[in-house]
Formats: sequence, C-alpha cells, structure tokens
Amino acid sequence: MRSGGGGGEAGRAGAPRQPTGAPRTAPLSPTREAKERKKREKMGWGEEYMGYTNTDNPFGDNNLLGTFIWNKALEKKGIGHLEEKELKERNKRIQEDNRLELQKVKQLRLEREREKAMREQELEMLQREKEAEHFKTWEEQEDNFHLQQAKLRAEDDDLAVEMHEPYTFLNGLTVADMEDLLEDIQVYMELEQGKNADFWRDMTIITEDEIAKLRKLEASGKGPGERREGVNASVSSDVQSVFKGKTYSQLQVIFQGIEGKIRAGGPNLDMGYWESLLQQLRAHMARARLRERHQDVLRQKLYKLKQEQGSLDDYDAGKYSPRLLTAHELPLDAHTHYDFDNPPPKIVQGYKFNIFYPDLIDKRSTPEYFLEACADNKDFATLRFHAGPPYEDIAFKIVNREWEYSHRHGFRCQFANGIFQLWFHFKRYRYRR
Repeated sequence: MRSGGGGGEAGRAGAPRQPTGAPRTAPLSPTREAKERKKREKMGWGEEYMGYTNTDNPFGDNNLLGTFIWNKALEKKGIGHLEEKELKERNKRIQEDNRLELQKVKQLRLEREREKAMREQELEMLQREKEAEHFKTWEEQEDNFHLQQAKLRAEDDDLAVEMHEPYTFLNGLTVADMEDLLEDIQVYMELEQGKNADFWRDMTIITEDEIAKLRKLEASGKGPGERREGVNASVSSDVQSVFKGKTYSQLQVIFQGIEGKIRAGGPNLDMGYWESLLQQLRAHMARARLRERHQDVLRQKLYKLKQEQGSLDDYDAGKYSPRLLTAHELPLDAHTHYDFDNPPPKIVQGYKFNIFYPDLIDKRSTPEYFLEACADNKDFATLRFHAGPPYEDIAFKIVNREWEYSHRHGFRCQFANGIFQLWFHFKRYRYRR
C-alpha cells in the first residue's frame, strides 16, 4: 500500500529514483508481484489486503504493490544519492532492528505479566494460609465448644442412679442408631482424655457385637449367597448358655484357653468356629466387666444415700432421707428493703425424698405416694408413702403448692434396688403486665 507519512521511507525501496522531488513509484512484474506478496505475507499483512493487486483494489492505484520512495525525505536525511539496492538493504536493517526491538518489548511485557501473576499467586497463597490458620483456630474452638457442651450434658448427678446396666439401653436400637452411638462414644473418649477408657472400650465392643448380630439377622433371608457363620445356629444357644452368668474372671480363663487352642493349631481344628467363638466371648467379657463395674457404682451411690440420711443402720430399718429445697425469692417491690447483707427470708422451693424398702415381701409391687390436703390448714398438705408389708405408711407435712412434673425441672419418681425416690420442685409464677 502507498502512504505519504513523514517517516515512512524506512521500509520503502525497490523503484528507481527519479531526479525530480516528486514521489516515485515503480510498477512490478508478475514475478516480482508474487515475491512482494510473499514478502508482505511474512511481514504480517492481513488477508483483506493480501487479495489486492495493482489492477484490482478499491483505491484505484495501479502501483499499489510497488515500493513508495520519498525522495525529498531521503535528500533531507542526506541519503538521496543511494541506489535502490542500498536503500533496500538499509530498509531491511531498519525493519530487522524494529523487529528485534518489538520482540524485546514483547518479551519485557511477558516478563512483567509473569512477575505480576507470580506476585498475585503468592499473595493469594498467603491469604489462603491466613484463612486456613483462622479456620483451624475456629474449628478447634468449635470442637472445644461442642466437647464442653457434651461434658455439661453428661455431668453426673450425685444421687442420679441408673439401676440398669449401660448396655441394656442398646435394646431396640437400629443399626443406624448404633453406628451413631459409636461416633458419640468416640466423642466422649476424646472428651475424657483417657478417663474411663475401659468403660468406653467395653461399650464399643458390645455395640459392634450388637451391630453384627442385627446385620446377620437382616442377611438371614437373602438365600444361599450369604456367608457361612463360624458357629452353627443350633450350637449358638448352647454356647450362650455356657457364657451366661459367668463372672469376668471366669470368662477370662475360658478366653485364655481358647487362645491357647488356636495357637496350638492342628489338622482337625475348625479355625472358623473357634475364632467366631472368641469374638462372641469378647462381647460377653465386656458385658461382664460392665456389669461388675455397674454394681460397684451402685454400691457407692447407695453408700452416699445412706450417709446423707445420717445413719448407716437406717437402710436396714427401712428409713427415709427427706431433703428440703429452699431459696431466696425477692419480689419486685422489695428491692429497697433487702440487700446482700440483709437477704429476704428463704422460701420452700421443693423436696427430695429417698425412701428405703430393702425387704419388701412382694418384690413386684411398686411403692406409691398420695397427696392429701390438710383439713385444718389449706397452706399445707400431707404426702403419704405406701409400699406394703412389712412396712407401714410414712407421711410428711409439706407446703401445699403446685408441682413441676417436667424432668427438665428436676422431677423424679422411680423405684429400683429397694429405693423409692420422689424429687420435685414447686412452680414459680412471675409477675407479668
């Protein structure tokens, strides 16, 4: 293409110079035209311009593909005397220098972009590390919070006595419930940090054994594809009867004997049977150990109850251990009359009764209580306990107020191991406008 810019002579050569100062153009032969097209193609001309020729172009220029030479610009620079070949070589050098310069600029730009991307990546990594550190701190705080909440929920009441062994609560649970229970056991093991580790380990063994039993029951109707058990169903009941009722020490002796038999081996030894038997024995040992530990806990709880009633002989005599619950209750209009040094009088908030019936003739009968209003004073009522022979009824005069029957407010009414417990608080009514 032709142009008339002030600095455009750098890339223009190829036509003979004319003696006049007017611009010179030289028509090209078809061969040179093809060469020029290749040359312009190397120089990066677009397809739109590559299709133009001297005879076919929208500019009406018959010398479109010729080299434009600006004589006055060359003379002004003092190179007007150069021949066409020299001008071409000069233009080639200028073009090469420009190409190298452009390449350097492009390389520098790529380097800057790469450095910028690396800086952004480093900043992003630092930000991620900070966020990960903060998230880890928050996660630890959240875990500690949940552990503390679990610890608060699991706090043991000194007089709260669970009469049944812990593993009896697994009865009626599904496989999914027991799997959730295993996760909860892991939480409590982490919470207690090694404390009561034997208890939680035994509960884990028993829970896994119950899960295995349920899964075998579910798979029992699936046909011949199920896996053969080590102990035949007809033998299982006999095995259970052997293990049942044994103490932990006795089961431990059996366990050592089976282990010795497995280690000794033999050609006629049914390894599947003995290994399955050993697995069942582990569960029975865990139950026996929990049962013995539970009995120890019950004895300790019972000792505390007997100490609170004031005499260890009262238990054998079928005595009782009442406790009065009192607290300060300050009305809204009485704040000016009382302070920390002069508190208001305490009022009755509830009662705790622990009645001991160790020698009931009818073990299936459950003690009952009856609440009767006092005829002479409606502010009081008579709380009477009835258990049956050989014990007579016991009655207490208490404040006549409405009870809270919700377990959330401390209500308890249970009879187990010869101890009848009745704990309750009175309802509190607050002033509302």
